[in-house]
Amino acid sequence: MTFTDAIKVVLTMKYATFTGRAGRAEYWWFALFQTLVLGGLILPMLPVFEKGSSDQAYQTAVVFAWLLIAAALALVIPWMAVSVRRLHDIGQAGQSGALLLLGLIPFGNIALMIIMAQPTGPDNRYGQGDNRHPLPSARPSTLAADSPALRNYALPHRKAWPAAVPAAWLTDPDDPTQLRFWNGAAWTESRYRPEL
Repeated sequence: MTFTDAIKVVLTMKYATFTGRAGRAEYWWFALFQTLVLGGLILPMLPVFEKGSSDQAYQTAVVFAWLLIAAALALVIPWMAVSVRRLHDIGQAGQSGALLLLGLIPFGNIALMIIMAQPTGPDNRYGQGDNRHPLPSARPSTLAADSPALRNYALPHRKAWPAAVPAAWLTDPDDPTQLRFWNGAAWTESRYRPEL
């Protein structure tokens, strides 16, 4: 998900949607957007704090203070919604309200950032996770369909394998230069081209 996709989803499609899931990209891109907007409205107010600032600086600060209040009020509901969906995604659904209150206590934001940085959890009542098939940590040659562990089950060119083959990243029968995820019953659309 790109920056603009995340902003579109959070602000237009799921403005006040507190059900479902939000992946890390959606949450963190929106957090960056919110920081840029609110920070951009705070910066023009800083000259008012200088010694001997002019009336023009004060008037500018008042205008930007009202804009900051309006932006903060407009962004609070989508921020809460994407945060709750993010907590659903990492498996903290029952504690979402209490965890959001961490932001109100000193250093609570740091704890909340650590929680929100957790990887996608398993499938739950809010839907499937974004990262259902983690990329292989082993070298591709050890996952090849012609490896000794799989030799008795199938040949690489077959489209369907017996259910006895466990879920794993295996050589793609359509393109042997990449890996494809076999979920134990059928090929998925998840593909990975290892860098050799």
